[in-house]
Amino acid sequence: MPNRFSVSIRSNLIKSFLIYGLASACSKFISVLLLPIYTTIFSVEEYGEIDLIQSVILIITIFGILQLETSLQRYYYEFEGKERKKMISTILWSVTLLSALLVVVFCLFAGWISVLLFRTDHFRDLLILSSFLILFTNMTTIFFIIIRYMKKPVLFAVLTLTQIFISIGSTLILVLVFDKGISGVFMGQITGFGIVLLLQLFLLKNEYSWQINKPILKSAFSFAIPQFPARLGSVCNSYVNRFFMLGYLSTFAIGIYSVSLKFASIMTLIDSAFVMAWYPFMYDSLKSPQHKELFRKIFKYACLAVFSLVVIISFFADDVLRLFIKNQDYYEASKYIGWLTLYQSLFILKEIIDIGPIITKKTVYVTYSYLIASGFNLVFLYLSMQVGGLPEMVSAMVLTNIILLSSAWYFSHRLYPVNYNVRLFIVSFLICCALLTAFHYIELLLLQKIIILLVLLTFGWFTRKRWWQALSSN
Repeated sequence: MPNRFSVSIRSNLIKSFLIYGLASACSKFISVLLLPIYTTIFSVEEYGEIDLIQSVILIITIFGILQLETSLQRYYYEFEGKERKKMISTILWSVTLLSALLVVVFCLFAGWISVLLFRTDHFRDLLILSSFLILFTNMTTIFFIIIRYMKKPVLFAVLTLTQIFISIGSTLILVLVFDKGISGVFMGQITGFGIVLLLQLFLLKNEYSWQINKPILKSAFSFAIPQFPARLGSVCNSYVNRFFMLGYLSTFAIGIYSVSLKFASIMTLIDSAFVMAWYPFMYDSLKSPQHKELFRKIFKYACLAVFSLVVIISFFADDVLRLFIKNQDYYEASKYIGWLTLYQSLFILKEIIDIGPIITKKTVYVTYSYLIASGFNLVFLYLSMQVGGLPEMVSAMVLTNIILLSSAWYFSHRLYPVNYNVRLFIVSFLICCALLTAFHYIELLLLQKIIILLVLLTFGWFTRKRWWQALSSN
């Protein structure tokens, strides 16, 4: 290890990962924790309807924040005292007004949206109810960023856990006790976000005022808007497939897909936690003359860890799914967990690769990568729906992320070459794909799988130096 990595730096990286990263990621993991309940109470079609509504709300939510949270992070340390409070207030209330406006517009067109998505206006009231998540989600996001930059990890963790427990508790009460059905799911989420938002407004009352400063707002938008297409492309790549399925398949297929994705979202949790720790760590590491060598080493370890985890999750996917879900209608979801985990895992590697545009401050190239991937995504999804169904669509998603990773790699290398080990990535990726394919044709008992895993881990440990040198050599 280079001398650059003192104990304090490693400690800060681990602390950021565990407190800010995992706490933030866990708040997005609520739906996974509730999965056994949801799949018992709701049919596959109903679960698909829940997922579709959540997808619509999430897409609209990004238009309410317009990447202004990045401006808050960018300018937080450039202002102090009253000027910082003025900056925070400008961004906070701008996001609040934008989000509130979107809620009003969404409510006005809720009936039309219901007919468009479900061919009936039966879901109008449910869409109106869920729209309040747009406002609550964006406001709490701004406050959580403020808390993080105030360096109050305990408050951050407490509020995050409060949101999780209130959301889960209220959802269970509304669904199981009061029999509110699908509406109970969204009422529970609104309750969790709403109570935490009230706490944030009170606890952080000294950090904001009741004003919007036009010059600051102009600067905030100037920084945020160029990044918005990349954010929009990222969200569309992740959620537009639901609407293709709705047009060509059914809400049953969406339900199966959603359950698969929930199990695969362990990678989303890791990615969210990694991002929280990676960027402060990366910026700090740039001070070292050996930072490129360090980044190459991190990428090697990340490839090994990520693809190994994908293989393990895929190997035990069917067993874990049957452990958590008793409704046999959902068991088809196990076929796609491994591939969707692979799809999610590529985002982690992209974070490491994408340092070129960030270091050179040419973030427009991040947008270019997502626009290229979005174009291929639409083509791949259309072709997959023409020639097959859900299996082909999942394959299209993996291909899309390969395109995204490749374009990001190309732009980053041109802007700031680090010379990551391409051979290592390709070999690791192909081995992972081969194993995921083989798992579809192999049926083993859980005990047999555990024995095989232990044997492979033992073999890998004793031969690690030999195969590591073979793979990592240029």
